[in-house]
Amino acid sequence: MRTKAKGIKPLLSPRSQFYGIRELQLDDPDGYRLIFFHPIAMETCQSCGMPLQDAAPGQMYCGYCTDAKGKLKSYEQVLEGTVSGYFMGMQKMSRKEAEAAAKEHLAKMPAWVMRNEHAKGKGKAETKPKAKSSAKAPAKAPAKTTAKAKVTAKAKANR
Repeated sequence: MRTKAKGIKPLLSPRSQFYGIRELQLDDPDGYRLIFFHPIAMETCQSCGMPLQDAAPGQMYCGYCTDAKGKLKSYEQVLEGTVSGYFMGMQKMSRKEAEAAAKEHLAKMPAWVMRNEHAKGKGKAETKPKAKSSAKAPAKAPAKTTAKAKVTAKAKANR
């Protein structure tokens, strides 16, 4: 490969991303990272998994999951369409079974993965409120300063 002879090395093999881009990352001899990308035609809707026929490069969602302007519908709208249109309409499931199946199915779709992780608490750090205590914490004794610590502090101050 001519790029290797010139000191350019790929970081990873070219790969297709779920969001409709095929990319290649390179490090050049001067230390710059170069990312080359190209839109690709998706095979399935990233929201519901339905096959995309005649999809344009960069098109990620099917007509059932987008509004008139081509924007992704809300999760609730896609969920309802999946429940009533696919699981109840085509699979002949009861409403309760269809809702459970649709939620499980959509949880695996790239468009909704972060939504599900956030709902499970993985998307944010959990913080618990501190319990109030009536007892005071014992005061800490002042730290002893060694000669080495004084020299280090003085050296840092002079920088």
